Amino acid sequence: MELKTLFQRIAAAIREKEGSTGAIRAAAFPERIRAISAGTDTSDATAAAGDILSGKTAYAGGEKLTGAIAVQAAQTITPGAAQQVIPAGIYLAGPQTVQGDENLSPENIRKGSTLFGVEGSSIEWKDYTDIKGSAFTTINGEFASFYITGFRPMENEDGTKKIQISVLLILQTKSAESSKQADIYVEYV
Repeated sequence: MELKTLFQRIAAAIREKEGSTGAIRAAAFPERIRAISAGTDTSDATAAAGDILSGKTAYAGGEKLTGAIAVQAAQTITPGAAQQVIPAGIYLAGPQTVQGDENLSPENIRKGSTLFGVEGSSIEWKDYTDIKGSAFTTINGEFASFYITGFRPMENEDGTKKIQISVLLILQTKSAESSKQADIYVEYV
């Protein structure tokens, strides 16, 4: 290849890299070649350290940047009384699971209360057990007694209210004793 053709090819390669079209003298080749940027031009890039994940690097605006965005690994969040916040501006690197509870249902929450968006339907009640109520009588010389062993307000699905009273009935005769446990339901308004 002759020298003239070689210079023409070098000049064409410089113009292609620069995006220029004018003639180039051979004496200007070294200066023009040094001015050619190697790699991607990042002078117009707008990224900053706060746009890049922590521990990662990138080039923008002609300089190397080290990322500053915090990374949150996968986690399971258990609800509680205190609010738990995933802060803004972090990268979620895995699933953020909020733990559920199969017992979070209306019948397990007091009526008039809402827990995590679930409105309660259970009336406020308390089981009263071992109540020492009793009565005695004799029938034809036999002794009968009953004991209230439990007392519990309840509400049906249709909204009617009732009281469950648990009773233990004991019948004593001269030759034997028998007992029977029973529940009595009384509706009320």
